[in-house]
Amino acid sequence: MTIVYAVGANCLAFAVHDRRPHRPRLCAAGAGNPGGGLATVMELTTGLGGTAVVRGDSDGRGKSIWFTLPLGPPSATTQGRRQA
Repeated sequence: MTIVYAVGANCLAFAVHDRRPHRPRLCAAGAGNPGGGLATVMELTTGLGGTAVVRGDSDGRGKSIWFTLPLGPPSATTQGRRQA
């Protein structure tokens, strides 16, 4: 497992990479999804106004799960989600 990160003026991006070919679905905990580790991370990421995507390796033998999080004050939409 490898972790890669980058910081820009407005966001933090990081990825968790492994050489297993399984590409998980990215969905938050909720109906039909009991809320494992990745579901919890997705819920936190979207709650903070971030995004996530799975990108497969070109050889098909691994993948990276990339997350981006905004830096700076929360937007009105993100702030509303935190209070809910």
